[in-house]
Amino acid sequence: SADIVYSKHNIEHLDFHQVGLALGEFYRVLKPTGFLICRCPDLARIAERLATVDLEKTLGVASMDDGTRFEVALIDMIFGARSEIADGNDFMRHRTGFTSETLTRHLKHAGFEGVSIHRESRLMELRCTARKVEQGNMFRRVVREIVTADRSRA
Repeated sequence: SADIVYSKHNIEHLDFHQVGLALGEFYRVLKPTGFLICRCPDLARIAERLATVDLEKTLGVASMDDGTRFEVALIDMIFGARSEIADGNDFMRHRTGFTSETLTRHLKHAGFEGVSIHRESRLMELRCTARKVEQGNMFRRVVREIVTADRSRA
């Protein structure tokens, strides 16, 4: 069992029918006091930006774990990294998407409690925490320890 499951820009690469299965597995492998951290594109924010920004205009550069860097535009946030897909990495294709409301609904359906979603406007990203159970969850203790450690380094 795990204390924490961290998923950064993974669930949008699943087919819609696989999302519930994946979130259910995240829930299953967590200890009762564990929690999930999940990040994915915010389709509602992306849709807002589409009204004012060209779909293919480069908005920034993203880096992958292997050091690969690629330009990112709204079209990449919606459908997946074009350059990676063109190079044959079909997993980079986005097969579903989320708003804060739909992600919350999926997480609660998988059994999570204490779902909290922050909409990161600049990155057009949803940043979510979800606790397996509220009572006795270690999330707040971990956050306090991180904040304390950051303050002691300052």
